[in-house]
Amino acid sequence: EMVKAVNSHEEFALPNMIIQGPTGVGKTMLLEELCRQLKIGFIRVPSGAMEAHLARGTHIEALHAIKEIASKFDGPVLIIMDDAEELVGKRPPVIKIEPQEDSHASWMSLKKAEETNLQRRVALVNAILEISAEKPRKISFGITTNRFQTIDPAFITRAFVVRVNSPQEKQRKSIVATHLPTIFRGDLNYLTFFDQRMLDHMAKKTEGFSGRDIV
Repeated sequence: EMVKAVNSHEEFALPNMIIQGPTGVGKTMLLEELCRQLKIGFIRVPSGAMEAHLARGTHIEALHAIKEIASKFDGPVLIIMDDAEELVGKRPPVIKIEPQEDSHASWMSLKKAEETNLQRRVALVNAILEISAEKPRKISFGITTNRFQTIDPAFITRAFVVRVNSPQEKQRKSIVATHLPTIFRGDLNYLTFFDQRMLDHMAKKTEGFSGRDIV
């Protein structure tokens, strides 16, 4: 449905996207494959990369550097951020901390650091929302998360949300069958052992496993 909708527009960018679900179910893979199907660019920001910039205070510069790279593409670009619920986390009101008469220097230093960290995160959310709302819109953000409830409501209202669940029994069987040739690398003797009965048995035994767990 999304491919059809996007292809009906001469100028388009994907909406912001939130792919939620347990670890290892293929959330990032889904976003990358969607971009390939639509023949649009994507930039993947690894988990923890932007967190490091937040710690150093270089988060806005890093985001604009990514934006500059994206702007060099001819068409629209999806910026994929893995495990990024904290990067677009809910923005609480920033409360200025007033020093108390009996305050210890170490306590004040800790509170100041917390306040600085909060301000940086709020600034990052604002910058992401601003970039994804530009007209004409070329850049959008794809967020993968297993903590959907922590994401800022403003980002959620501007995003297309997809829930990816752990694979069901039939899907688990398919995952096992798909990866066996890679694991055994051409040794066809495995076919005599991993018959349909064994595949059914393995699918039943892996209830609750993600695709990554099964592989």
